[in-house]
Amino acid sequence: MWLRNILLVTQRHNDSPMKLKSSVILAALLCLGWNAAYSSLPNGTWTNASGGDFNDGTQWSNAVVPISSDNVVFNVNPTGPPFPPVVTVASDKTINNLDIIDTNIMLDLFDDNTLTVTNDTDLALNASDNATLTLLNGTLKTANLNSGVNGTALFDIFNGSTLEISSPLTITLGVNSGSDGKLALDGAGSQLLIGTDAGAGSEGQIIVGNSGKGTFHVHNGATPDIDASVIIGNQATSSASELRVDTQSGPGSTLTINDVYVGNLGEGLLQILDNSELTADSITVGTLGRVEGGGLINSDINNSGKIIVG
Repeated sequence: MWLRNILLVTQRHNDSPMKLKSSVILAALLCLGWNAAYSSLPNGTWTNASGGDFNDGTQWSNAVVPISSDNVVFNVNPTGPPFPPVVTVASDKTINNLDIIDTNIMLDLFDDNTLTVTNDTDLALNASDNATLTLLNGTLKTANLNSGVNGTALFDIFNGSTLEISSPLTITLGVNSGSDGKLALDGAGSQLLIGTDAGAGSEGQIIVGNSGKGTFHVHNGATPDIDASVIIGNQATSSASELRVDTQSGPGSTLTINDVYVGNLGEGLLQILDNSELTADSITVGTLGRVEGGGLINSDINNSGKIIVG
């Protein structure tokens, strides 16, 4: 009973932490796929820095509402109010690629609508970018999500909205060296569907810090159950990458997930803070990995790093 209200772990030592060579290969393929997607010219660029209706052709650079074959770019300097500007998607839509470049934007999928991106959703493609995409009310379906390709980015799945990843079932935060990619499941009902939950035949993968820095937060009462493994600190150039389950400014959160690898080749931190809980199939802590906090962990831990409780 003396461990009540502190981090509870079942620890199993392992002098040879798993090195996920396959994840490095996958990350390289992801970067090649991103370069191919980015080389194509956009068909539609949003022009209204104060937000507006996605289905209004006058809001687009070519005066045409994007269709399923179009690449869509948000790259405006928001003037507000509101700030960030709100773009309302008032019906189900399908586009080819979605790029968020050096801007903050809210996508309001009014009345539980779905925006389907058949290829990639990329945030902060350039080194100087600082981009945020906040998802409201509905579902964004996309084949890949890359948050922080070369710059700094946050994708915030807010208060009951859903991100669904189809094929090839990968989310990468902090793609290239020097980048900083963030993903947040923020608030009650916010969901991430991947793997079998998205109709796939295998689990998904979340790379938190590939060559750059990655941050994955579950907070403010979010309770996702995610069919994916997580790698924190994938490449040697990844530093200070973290997965955190916490309260932030709201109630405690819970995360249920498959395997977690903390500090693969780079630095990784797993934090489960007070009033929050993580359930995982297994947790492997590498020599550059740390696990800490005052919450509850339900998992075996193969530890070659550091565990700090309380």
